[in-house]
Amino acid sequence: IKGIANGNLVNNARIIEGLRNQSIIDIGNDRDLNYEQMVKIKPDIIFTYGVGTESLEYIQKLNELGLKVMIIGEYLEDNPLAKTEWLKVFSSLYNKEQIADIILRNLSKNYNDLKKLAKSVTKQPLVITGLPWKGVWYVPGGNSYLAQLIEDAGGKYIWYDNTSAESLPLDFEVVFQNAQNADIWIHPGAANNLRDIVSVDERISDFNIYTKSNIFNNNLRQNIVGGNDYWESGLVHPDIIIRDLMKIFHPGLFPGYELVYYKKIK
Repeated sequence: IKGIANGNLVNNARIIEGLRNQSIIDIGNDRDLNYEQMVKIKPDIIFTYGVGTESLEYIQKLNELGLKVMIIGEYLEDNPLAKTEWLKVFSSLYNKEQIADIILRNLSKNYNDLKKLAKSVTKQPLVITGLPWKGVWYVPGGNSYLAQLIEDAGGKYIWYDNTSAESLPLDFEVVFQNAQNADIWIHPGAANNLRDIVSVDERISDFNIYTKSNIFNNNLRQNIVGGNDYWESGLVHPDIIIRDLMKIFHPGLFPGYELVYYKKIK
């Protein structure tokens, strides 16, 4: 790795050290890319992703500069194990397909064994997600990656009967009405404490789930600059994420187990 976008959001210690000693260059972000630096680095390939017309513009610019671009679409997957299978794409570039197959078989077995265990638990807690932003509460659709994770971990997602795999923009009042009986709240934005949550909208203090303080966020492994390892190593460790969620949904499981990616918001 010789260059990376949004270097200030990285959690990986090796990348951070590379940015510090300048063996890795921060090339900016999709709205302000340093094309001169990218040409200077002479990369064999650039990995990117595409959302909307803006991404098509910078991808076209990179092609015009003679740089090879590969679009990575793991974020479009609606299944945790399907995301992990993108390891096959990267392994093929290094002739490491056999190693990737072994890793994926082990991950799949671990994940499915935990999923089977979660199915044996009778009570499914009702789960809500997210946090409002500018008056709109965006929640994952019922066929999304997170909805699948919640189901696999033995929870019942509040919007489980929705058929979309995309985010749903909902009014605060709609979420408030449907979430009053929720048992667990996960992924409340970037919140680190209860004050962070209620500062977004004071009405949240009227939520029953807020009063119960049964809230967990996926930012336990976040460094001081905001780099969250959930979005890095977590993508290739769905077996750890599902175990975390199972421990949250069913506290009696895995005695002595400490959460890896999640923390309770207090």
